[in-house]
Amino acid sequence: MAAEGALRTVVLDVGSGAVKVGYAGEEAPSNVFPCVTGNIVADNVDAAAPSTPDCVVGAKAFDAAPAGHHVDVRYPVSQGCVTDWDGVEKVRHHVFAAACEGALPC
Repeated sequence: MAAEGALRTVVLDVGSGAVKVGYAGEEAPSNVFPCVTGNIVADNVDAAAPSTPDCVVGAKAFDAAPAGHHVDVRYPVSQGCVTDWDGVEKVRHHVFAAACEGALPC
């Protein structure tokens, strides 16, 4: 375990089915979540803008979209190969933004 205030190395394994996140030196990942991204899309042009973010990562991509919207779910890694680099970047941003706040995502 690192001393309080010391920098810790984040380990990130982006796989086809799951993203595993933890800190170097730990026995197992701290968190595991589905490797999916979801873009919130309006069902029609008259739908009001959602109060949620445009893109969600992990299990939140499967949650119900706001009224008048749906979630376009994508898997950025397929059979071990990256098929959507923008999606992988969204996953990485999600993980490291949470790590900077002191808590790894779930």
